[in-house]
Amino acid sequence: MKNVKIAKKVVKKALNKAKPATPDVPELLLVPRREGLRIGKPNVLEVLVRIPCPPLPEGKARPSLNLAYVLDRSGSMANGPLEEAKRCTASMIAQMGPQDYAALVVYDDSAKVVLSSRAVKSPALFAAALAGIETAGSTNLHEGWLKGAHEVSRHQESAGVSRVILLSDGNANQGLTDTNAIEEQCRQLAAAGVTTSTYGLGESFNEDLMIRMARSGGGSGYYGQTADHLMEPFRTEFDLMSALAGRAVHLEVLPCQAAKVRVVNDYLSTGKNQWLLPDLAWGGETWALLEVEILPPKTFVAGHRLEVTQVKLGWTDLDGKACELGPVALEVPLLTTACDGLPENELVARRAGELAAAEYQRKAQEAAGRQAWREVDALLRKAKAQAANNPWVAEVMDVLVALAAQRDAANFKKEAAYSSRQMNSRIADACECGEGDANYSPLAEAGRQSFLRRKTYQGRTQFQDPTDSPQKN
Repeated sequence: MKNVKIAKKVVKKALNKAKPATPDVPELLLVPRREGLRIGKPNVLEVLVRIPCPPLPEGKARPSLNLAYVLDRSGSMANGPLEEAKRCTASMIAQMGPQDYAALVVYDDSAKVVLSSRAVKSPALFAAALAGIETAGSTNLHEGWLKGAHEVSRHQESAGVSRVILLSDGNANQGLTDTNAIEEQCRQLAAAGVTTSTYGLGESFNEDLMIRMARSGGGSGYYGQTADHLMEPFRTEFDLMSALAGRAVHLEVLPCQAAKVRVVNDYLSTGKNQWLLPDLAWGGETWALLEVEILPPKTFVAGHRLEVTQVKLGWTDLDGKACELGPVALEVPLLTTACDGLPENELVARRAGELAAAEYQRKAQEAAGRQAWREVDALLRKAKAQAANNPWVAEVMDVLVALAAQRDAANFKKEAAYSSRQMNSRIADACECGEGDANYSPLAEAGRQSFLRRKTYQGRTQFQDPTDSPQKN
């Protein structure tokens, strides 16, 4: 009890030393899972880095968009898939205006620029160009993506968001097909300000390539089991781009001398103790979970506080200005006995449970690729155990258990991969808080902005439209 009282007395001082937030600037918060370290013993402390953004400031216009739509028109896209891809693209272009730029690129054996990058003064011009696209040939995905990136680069300085929107239903089988090489090119272009989002369709596309392109390319990754499930991710992508407050978000961790730090999320490392985080969005919370290993000196006195880490945040705003927050320090009280009995911060514990479930899903995906279904079942049971107090994770696991029972490796692998990715890198609703998540339900999720919703089935449509009633999948 004495240790608990000591921890409670210093909780407000120990959390962080962040500057007060202004109405149009994100905060940088550090929240430990437990408020205590044991003197003279090895400690592993989980720390949640929270970067909540305020709601979109009143009267602030969405950023201008500079997009290249790169569509697979190989033979497997014939009929329904290509027509739906064209419809989704036309729907997104219809929401653009003269302040935005767009280009149309198609690829089969080779790539072709259907419409070069230009201001969207007439969506009808793009609709007509889309109507003339027909299927043919194989899948030179890399050349299509590269031509799209070239078109985006032509107006990069004129827009807040510059992005390639890449869609494919098949494996890259022409041109450059090496996943590592393509991923590295995506990373280089993202560093130069041209990002990549990917859309996979059906069961035949390479989910590893598409997810890695989006991850390294600083964009988002989506998939649809059938063409009917493409419209929702297109809408989600447009809503996210319209709400962006910052891009190229980098987290730098400055641990104390006796500590080692790793980021539990599957984020790209950009250097020693540096990671690339998802974008900042108005009304959203970008976050990372740190695992800090530390050995406090034996000479410290119980009740004294030890600084375990500092963090700094850097990003580029939508006007191209470099921004920073921090450094923000975390101090935690020192205790003489084990810290296991200290109360947990509910939000930190919940996010840690999501990441643990995501790792089990990743391993289950690998096991399914080996047709090791008993191993898959065992991993899913472990993942489900992480859902004891998380209704969202529980529903996700119900979907995956049902898919695993079908013993369809291609289908299961895709759902597990994208589900794991969402749990690792989702932008949370800034309104999520630490007193519990008892209000989670499809109805509650329908009230969130589309890019903040926690989907239970990544490959299917969860909500046909933001105003639709939620429906089970």
